[in-house]
Amino acid sequence: MNFQTTATSRRESFDLSGQVASGIVRHGQPVAVLPSGVKTTVTCIWTYDGPLAEAFCPQSVTLRLEHDLEVNRGDMIVGLENLPGRSADLQARVCWMHQRLLQPGKKYFLKRTTQTVQAVITQIECRIDIILRARAESAIAGVE
Repeated sequence: MNFQTTATSRRESFDLSGQVASGIVRHGQPVAVLPSGVKTTVTCIWTYDGPLAEAFCPQSVTLRLEHDLEVNRGDMIVGLENLPGRSADLQARVCWMHQRLLQPGKKYFLKRTTQTVQAVITQIECRIDIILRARAESAIAGVE
C-alpha cells in the first residue's frame, strides 16, 4: 500500500487527505510514515460519502492515524509489508520530452512529491521510440 499525502488538517484529531497510489489501505492496518519512518496504525478511512473499511488505488480518501504525528504534504504512508529501501542510487524509466538531449554526467533536478534533489545521470541503458514503441538504435535521449 502506498498513500501520498496531499493535505493535512487538524480538527479533533490529525487527518491526512490524499490518494491511494497503489495497493489497498485497511482500517487497523499498521503503516509507516516516510521519510521519517515512524510506525503507526490506520484508525479511520473516509470519503465524502462516509467511512470505509478499506480504500484502493486510485481512490482519494482521508486517513486518521492512531498517533498524532508530524506528517506533511508530500509525505508517503506505506504498508509495513513492502517498505522501500534507502539508497543514493536510483534506476528509473524516464520519458524525456525536452529539446536538449539527456546527457550522462550532467546534473539535473529530480522531484518526488514535494522534495527536489540534484541527480546525476550515470548511464542511459536504452532509448525507446515512443511512436514505434520499440528500442531505438541511439541510446541518446531527446526529442527528434
